[in-house]
Amino acid sequence: MTDLTSQAAAASNTLSFSELHGLVCGFSSGRPNTFSLPDFVELVGEDALTTDQAVAEFVGTALKGFAAEDLEFEPLIDDDGAPLGQRVDQLSIWCAGFLSGFGASAPASSGSTDALPTEVQEILRDFASISGLSADEEDPEEDLSAFEEIFEFVKVAALLVFATMRAAQPADKPSDPVDS
Repeated sequence: MTDLTSQAAAASNTLSFSELHGLVCGFSSGRPNTFSLPDFVELVGEDALTTDQAVAEFVGTALKGFAAEDLEFEPLIDDDGAPLGQRVDQLSIWCAGFLSGFGASAPASSGSTDALPTEVQEILRDFASISGLSADEEDPEEDLSAFEEIFEFVKVAALLVFATMRAAQPADKPSDPVDS
């Protein structure tokens, strides 16, 4: 269990670590220059979260990894030792969380996804498709190869959404990623 996974478990008793991480990354992408912890807690619901400190620690660590310039970010799912079906489910849940977080935090002035940059619109559609995936038990080797490609796509696409939305935001916004 990674440190981030442990922090996610400490931050929520009801949400999976994959869903919580996807929510944070999506919420951050919708508002890439300012992350409002109170608004995030309102989105997720206080009853789904544990203590303010545990949530703040998880969010801080998740955002640090997501915004890191070393591009080591990965969606938070089980490692390679876990069954493929479980990892597919977790990636699907992560994408659904990302979409929920993004939808809740995207600029209200946009009114619809049509106002978003084209590449962001395409990625959101792809994430919606991925959120409905399940593993096919008939050909595990083919599934593993396809999963690895999809995982890499999700990883890069999430970073692209974050960077694109950050570039589209006015420069006078605060640069601190967490605003409590």
